[in-house]
Amino acid sequence: MRCVMLITGAMVLVAAVGQAARGADDSDETKIRGTWQLASKTQKGIETKIDAKGDDQQMVFTFEEQSLKVNFGPKGALVEKTGTYSLDPKQTPKVLDITVREDKDYTDAHAVYKIEQDRLYIRIREDCVQRPPDFEIADDDCITLVFHQVK
Repeated sequence: MRCVMLITGAMVLVAAVGQAARGADDSDETKIRGTWQLASKTQKGIETKIDAKGDDQQMVFTFEEQSLKVNFGPKGALVEKTGTYSLDPKQTPKVLDITVREDKDYTDAHAVYKIEQDRLYIRIREDCVQRPPDFEIADDDCITLVFHQVK
């Protein structure tokens, strides 16, 4: 009888862990991992589409577990920077903090974000210091970046 109870308890535990793991797969931390290509940028109410195949300024984010690679610049002359990031999906709006290393210096960016299907929206201020309050307010110093996920 004790053995049956132990096996039943173990089965319940395995099922609970499996369900928690499946739920974790839906977390923003899991969704953000991978490579994201800049598709458009909106600043001062003007949206600029980015042609990934053309000569436009490119920006590619690659998110891994707590680390980040950023490639940016004109096509054919991309510069790569590395850094770290943290998410706080429990805040409204959701919060993204990025630290990029540049030689011995660090640059911090405080942003808000949202993930919708294969799109990542990041909103920052030009100075990257003060976090935008949301995606709705039409502040002239805010920039909204829209990335599509590279499969």
